[in-house]
Amino acid sequence: MRLAVAGACLTFLSLTISTSALQQPPTAKGRIEGVVTRAGAGDPIPGARVTLTRMGGVLPVGTPLPPAPPPPPGRIADAATGQIVSTLSTESVRLSSIGSATSGLTDSQGRFVFRDLDAGAYRVSVGANGYAKQEYGQRTPGGQGTPVNLNSGQTVDIGILLTPAGSVSGRVRDNRGQPAVGIQVQLIRPTYNANGQRTFQSAGSSRTDDRGEYRLFWITPGRYFVMASSGGNPSVGALISSPNEMAGDGIAPTFYPGSIDISQAATVDVKPGGDIGGVDVIVNRQPSYRIRGRVVDVRNGQNPTAANISLNTPLLTGGINISNSVVSYDPRDGTFEIRDVSPGPHTIRTTLPNSLNTVTLANAGTISAASQAVFGQVSLNVMGDMDGVVVTLTAGVSIAGRLSVEEPDTPGTPGTGSLASYRVQLRPAASVIFAGAGSPQPLSQPTSADGMFRIDNVVPGEYLFAVAPLPLDFYVKQARFNQNDVLSKPMQFSSSDSGTLEVLLSSRGGQIDGTVSDERQRVIPNAQAVLIPDRQRDRIDLYKTAMSDAKGLFSLRGVAPGDYHLFAWEAIDPYSYFDPDVMKQFESKGRPIHIAESAKENVDVRVISAEP
Repeated sequence: MRLAVAGACLTFLSLTISTSALQQPPTAKGRIEGVVTRAGAGDPIPGARVTLTRMGGVLPVGTPLPPAPPPPPGRIADAATGQIVSTLSTESVRLSSIGSATSGLTDSQGRFVFRDLDAGAYRVSVGANGYAKQEYGQRTPGGQGTPVNLNSGQTVDIGILLTPAGSVSGRVRDNRGQPAVGIQVQLIRPTYNANGQRTFQSAGSSRTDDRGEYRLFWITPGRYFVMASSGGNPSVGALISSPNEMAGDGIAPTFYPGSIDISQAATVDVKPGGDIGGVDVIVNRQPSYRIRGRVVDVRNGQNPTAANISLNTPLLTGGINISNSVVSYDPRDGTFEIRDVSPGPHTIRTTLPNSLNTVTLANAGTISAASQAVFGQVSLNVMGDMDGVVVTLTAGVSIAGRLSVEEPDTPGTPGTGSLASYRVQLRPAASVIFAGAGSPQPLSQPTSADGMFRIDNVVPGEYLFAVAPLPLDFYVKQARFNQNDVLSKPMQFSSSDSGTLEVLLSSRGGQIDGTVSDERQRVIPNAQAVLIPDRQRDRIDLYKTAMSDAKGLFSLRGVAPGDYHLFAWEAIDPYSYFDPDVMKQFESKGRPIHIAESAKENVDVRVISAEP
């Protein structure tokens, strides 16, 4: 009897648990809604495309969100009377995977809503014809926005301002006053990467018509150079050109108002909704040229039996253009000729076929260079026919080096651990062009426990070096190659060099802790603090950056001794603090600071507000 009762109890308990499990309430869904308005005027923008993308994970609690717009969720109020005039149009979505996205259009009042959302982090982006594309929380063109953190069952109401785009128009004429037809016109702006290297980003392009006129529209507000050139995308030109159009002489890239040197060019400042006309460019038509020269393999002093020769033109917007110029090579004497060369800067790049990477030396037998780069290049500024150009081929060689750490003054100072965890790297300096697939790149080998290292495949040129990863409080104190300082200036390397690269690290880096605040002493989260050296601004290793946390606090460690200015931006284009022209407007807003070895400084820095 007791067994039967026990069995019944177990059965009841099992049924209770099963029923309870089946009756677990579903996780509450959330929604993200908001309004899209015109920046400055506040007018709602109907028909804007709003895209919602799910990100990985959930943002930390307390992630700041920009203030929501005035209208209450779910209703639209008349600005004058406050009466409700419309309700939201709704759209149910389900984003089940990270990276999945959905989109919809704003209603007649500029409102949107995404319903039935799982908890998580989301990005919201908006685009509309006549406006610059914008991500929620984005403060600068090309910058990242602020993710929206959504909890279970939560409704988040956000506001997104779209900035009206502008336009630029004008004419392109040649030096005879005739319209330049079929010329590509681009708006370009300088951008920088984490290594401080400058390139240019295209913000729009067009081709001139039969009257030499062009118009670039829906341009994101900003400061730009206007560049005209005979290059261009044929598929784009085919849409607006005529089969009766005749190809003209080459035109070197020319910047408004008429200079081939970008340092002498004027800029145009596109304002929100601005329409800038009369941006006319004068270009010089020039005939095509030819280049003649010879290829010499310096490993044996002979002419290669075959060579791959190309004419590469660096593009301001990044990368290279491999010219369609006709190239001929005569293996009997190693001479070459390149025809139909446009005026301007070019690089002749020469490599050997893989089968020719074995070379016979006069006094050392036969060696194989299959694992080495055999490469030659010469940079030219072509302004006429050129003769006697010599391209020398050389194989990449290895550079030996030693990495050491200065002993700390204070016993017990944390050490470096094994030196095998560090790697010394070389990269070509900005003045060296190593462009195109197959171009040689220095190969850093792992550092041994005693600090010895080797860098392979190094060809003659000018280089900058870096050590990675560095512990928090360490900095590079000294670097010498062939007893020459290569820390404050690029390393010059030729095939005859056989020296050692000596690198000394120090654990006595300085530390700066600080707070970012505004003029009313309110702390500013998510501001970018940047420490910039007063001198040697081409030394990227001297720059230090950090983002302020929710309390406005930041910390910079491993600071090399010296004089600096400390800046804090509410928003700034990525790495634009490397741009001297950008820094001219901010120099007076930085806080001067001197750092000694092992120093610890506590500072307050005033935020530089983002432009409205």
